[in-house]
Amino acid sequence: VSAWINCRIQKDYVAPSAAVLNSELLWEFGNTNNDTGNPVTYGLNSLTISDPRYLAASSATNWLYAWQPQLAPNILTNPASQTVNFGASATFNVVATGIPDPTYQWQLNGTNLSGATSATLNLAGTALTDAGAYSVVVTTLAGSVTSSPAMLVVNAPLNTAPTFTAPIAGTNFVLNAGVNLTVNGSATDADIPAQTLSYSLLTGPSGANVNTATGTFTWRPSVAQANSTNPVTLVVTDNGTPNLSATNHFTIQVNALPLPGVTATALAGGQLSLTVTGQTGPDYTVLVSTNLLTGWSTVFSTNAPVMPFTFTAPASGLPEQFYRIQVGP
Repeated sequence: VSAWINCRIQKDYVAPSAAVLNSELLWEFGNTNNDTGNPVTYGLNSLTISDPRYLAASSATNWLYAWQPQLAPNILTNPASQTVNFGASATFNVVATGIPDPTYQWQLNGTNLSGATSATLNLAGTALTDAGAYSVVVTTLAGSVTSSPAMLVVNAPLNTAPTFTAPIAGTNFVLNAGVNLTVNGSATDADIPAQTLSYSLLTGPSGANVNTATGTFTWRPSVAQANSTNPVTLVVTDNGTPNLSATNHFTIQVNALPLPGVTATALAGGQLSLTVTGQTGPDYTVLVSTNLLTGWSTVFSTNAPVMPFTFTAPASGLPEQFYRIQVGP
């Protein structure tokens, strides 16, 4: 008995003679031409979908008394070796046959990879630890076969120097003494994986600082640093191998500091009021003495955001007092 069920048959097939048909049980159902895919018949005993012979012949298990055909796996195409850059993806494929359909288990250096059980293995974002020999074990009920190893080479990540993004190189900042200056000294690094950047101050005025983690530069010039131009050099360094660095340069010009003055005085109710003028930025301290030489003491201190400011001295009951204005820091 021969039953051709849902087969694709070459177009040059020759149907058996009438004598063969009369002496053999030859059945056909749902066959197609292998080249065109069109339905074909060859004059055999055609079955219908409700025919008990079709139901029996279409199930190999029933037809062959529960016997299931088995075929050991055969690898047609082994996975191919490849080289990728760090962080890129890699894909391995295997083509195999077998009855029933084979199962797959990918291995790296002979160790099973969890969840890697299809004919294709995808590796996204490769790391250096992904490099090695990849093979796949193909299995059916009739046995197993292991592919030839495919080598994956992962190129080490490139190590490039960081680049400053701020401030613009050569910028000149102008401010008064006593003003707090903050400059964002930021940088980027294109290396993958991302590297840690650290900042330092190579050159700068006394009292200046830079945050080693963020690159933020801070400085409050003192009155002694007025009327000066101060070069600054920031350095950013990555933690690659080897460490690579970049520098950024800018200048800070501190304006000259005029002496403070008293532009108006008033005496009312036994209290003295002084109106002080001067440059915005420094701290202003009002000192008092009874003899102009010694014993100066502080009676008032401020960092006035707006100048001038007015100070009212408390009544002292003394016949005379002397006041002076001091700026700092």
